[in-house]
Amino acid sequence: YKETRYSKMYSSNADLTIYSAGIEECPKGYQYGPIMRSYYMIHFVFSGEGTLTINDHEFHVQQGDIFLIPANRISLYQASSSHPWTYGWINFWGVSAPRYFQDFLHCSDDTYVIHGVAVESYRQEIEKIIHLSLSSTANFFEANSCLYHIFAKLYSELEINEEQSGNTLADAIKLYIDLKYQKDLKMTDLADVHGIHPNYMSRLFKQSFGLSPKKYLM
Repeated sequence: YKETRYSKMYSSNADLTIYSAGIEECPKGYQYGPIMRSYYMIHFVFSGEGTLTINDHEFHVQQGDIFLIPANRISLYQASSSHPWTYGWINFWGVSAPRYFQDFLHCSDDTYVIHGVAVESYRQEIEKIIHLSLSSTANFFEANSCLYHIFAKLYSELEINEEQSGNTLADAIKLYIDLKYQKDLKMTDLADVHGIHPNYMSRLFKQSFGLSPKKYLM
């Protein structure tokens, strides 16, 4: 299921909207990437195993895992040469997509990987999306309802609540760095964006993450 003129039209101001979804049964050693996308991705590994590489860091992923790929970040993932994976994916974007994605990252056991998830329970929703026609507005909204069901199930299964979510100022600063790190990002500009003094920002960030925002950026 690919993006449509409806998803393109709504993505600029929607809180959350679907971009694409699908299921892939990969041959041995099948590789996708390196590639950078403008939307966020969640993959559910139904069987087999493989590797995910982001920012030159490699993660082993297997059945029962979810792997997360942020927007505007180069990624590569490859099926095992002996036990290749089958996975489903849901891709999304929208005004609040970075915040929701950050919520999932907070549940990650291994940076971009969440282990031990009941992944089969998400297959049905993805299959519903795949079988929808791309030709009607009604089906676009139906696909989005499946996206919201998947998010509801994830928030419930992962027990995400406001205390776990990235709703603090320090989390907002960290997310901004994560999204803008490739640009010429100055600490004074970062503080101005969040309406605080650079010294206070540095102290707040270090209290939450154990290092200054400048060191985190480096």
